[in-house]
Amino acid sequence: MKLRFLIPVFAFLFILSCGDDPISPDEFNDEDQQTIENDENVPHDDENSESGNDSDGNTDTTYDDADSTNDSGDSQSGNDADNADSNDDTSDSQPDNDSDDTDSADDSDNNVPDNNDTTGDDDADSSDPTNDPDEQEDQDNPETDEDSTTDADGEQNDADHDSGSETEEELEVTLPYNGDSVDRTIELDTEIKKIDVLLMVELYSSMSAAHDNLKANVKTAIIDGIRSKIPDSAFGLVTLGVVEAGNAYNLAQPITTDPNLVRNAVDGITKTTSGTRTYHGLALWEAASGEENKEYLILCDNNAVCNAKYKTINISPVDCSGQIGNRGGACFRDNAMPVFVMASTQNFNNFLRKKNNGDSYDEWRESVNGNTYTLEKTAVKAATKMNDINAKFIGVSYKTNNPVNGFKSVAGNTESQDTANPANNFNISVAADDETFSAQIAEAVINLKENIKLEVKAEFKHVDNEYSVTDTTSFVKSFYPTAEQTVKAGSAASFDVTFENKIHENNDCAPHIFYITVEAAGEGLLLDSRDIKVVVPGRDCTESLK
Repeated sequence: MKLRFLIPVFAFLFILSCGDDPISPDEFNDEDQQTIENDENVPHDDENSESGNDSDGNTDTTYDDADSTNDSGDSQSGNDADNADSNDDTSDSQPDNDSDDTDSADDSDNNVPDNNDTTGDDDADSSDPTNDPDEQEDQDNPETDEDSTTDADGEQNDADHDSGSETEEELEVTLPYNGDSVDRTIELDTEIKKIDVLLMVELYSSMSAAHDNLKANVKTAIIDGIRSKIPDSAFGLVTLGVVEAGNAYNLAQPITTDPNLVRNAVDGITKTTSGTRTYHGLALWEAASGEENKEYLILCDNNAVCNAKYKTINISPVDCSGQIGNRGGACFRDNAMPVFVMASTQNFNNFLRKKNNGDSYDEWRESVNGNTYTLEKTAVKAATKMNDINAKFIGVSYKTNNPVNGFKSVAGNTESQDTANPANNFNISVAADDETFSAQIAEAVINLKENIKLEVKAEFKHVDNEYSVTDTTSFVKSFYPTAEQTVKAGSAASFDVTFENKIHENNDCAPHIFYITVEAAGEGLLLDSRDIKVVVPGRDCTESLK
């Protein structure tokens, strides 16, 4: 009896000697239980933990604990847009055992912020993520990405690859061997996405105010203004002097994407104070072709007999080494539309012409002292060279209407015309000392880009494959229209295409996949490109699998 009485006493003294209070079963916390279970690699379904299957099928467990590294600012487990708010969890002293912890990962679409919250209590929402169920959802699902969705089976799918989208349905056809043909309508974009603007500025003294305006505004009004609508734009500068001064043409800056180079070139513009013969045709011809040019001119005094005065023009071929492009005389970029913007006050090709009364006139010589020269570069000749590189034209008549007729000729011969009214071009007239000179140039370029008439056609291209088909365009039986169609830039070009399969028999169980590339080509530009997926079904292997 004494011994049974002493056992509780010894137990009580032993507990006191340990220095800690006894731990009751109710005080055995969830974190200890989770740690034990994780150490033993035993899957569990604790109400204070969250489990989600990662892409490898492994079990990931996330804890809502103030001391957990998963909620720290250095955590790498959650990369969605709400991670910034999760840093506030590190200041909480108690674990967050919100009932939302058991939310399913299937609600990943709730990553969109709640824009209907009219309480105005933004501080409360930002300091405590649990107040916002959308933010809590992101924390509960650290592997949920804003670009993905979760299907009914718990598998995440990229939202950018929706096989049920109208676009993909339009660009996929199933073609059994020797089966019926399939008709589809394919729409291609015709927006001009890349443009090279060549400023061509007359140096005649009457342009002085325009020169000053360009120097002050070429960066902000022209370059920035055009890039606000056409981000992929590049610029260059040509100056038009006079034949008498020997500076009839000068490529001051080849096409570049560096606005500082263009601004520096514009700052170098110096007016010409002598001579009258501005040679517009030569400037356009050289800027378009970049070819060597030698001319020999007899210059006559007005109403006087020609004497021995003559002038030679000798221009070397352009060298585009080190430039961003290699097309034409200004080094235009590939797949960019060249736009020539010529500003002038003088009559087009301002030479003395033969009068009815027999007065003398300026004359070009083809051969002098055994040397061969070329004849005058007229507006028609210049337009032919511009068409070789699919260049378009904007004429800027400054202060006077002198160059208007010449500008109309170039615009018409390069089809620089409005789609709605082909009789209209994009030429503009700017009054003397108009402070909007540079801004009007930018507006004219944007107007051309958005409204110019384009001749567009469809081109189908072969795509290599793992089978024996050497030309996948053979899946295209026919398409319409086959010729170029006239469209307004930026509108859709539609093509009716008939597909058939007379070239490939699939004896496998799995389908064979092929691709055809269809391109919208116009004005020397690749305007749009799409891939057409061709599915050739395999044979029926159901019986062989039984």
